[in-house]
Amino acid sequence: MLQQGTSPDDIAFTSAMTACGHLHSWQRALFLLERMPALGVLPATRTYNAAIGACGEAGEQQAALALMTKLQQDVLHPDKFSYGHLLVACNRSG
Repeated sequence: MLQQGTSPDDIAFTSAMTACGHLHSWQRALFLLERMPALGVLPATRTYNAAIGACGEAGEQQAALALMTKLQQDVLHPDKFSYGHLLVACNRSG
């Protein structure tokens, strides 16, 4: 996308993070989330949800909890999907 001169938006990042979740590649999802501001894209709640979901699929409870805190520090509001993904992370972590 960048090579073609097109800038990704938060929806593109959200889609990529969702795919990371399906592949249990939660660390790549976190990398993408961290990379967004450098590209001039601010994460939305849905973007955090995708990253929390990726952590949840991998059972990474601590990472999911940290993202929930970061979401709120960024003055965004968690929604039912945020909490649902967090519950999945807690359930899968044991």
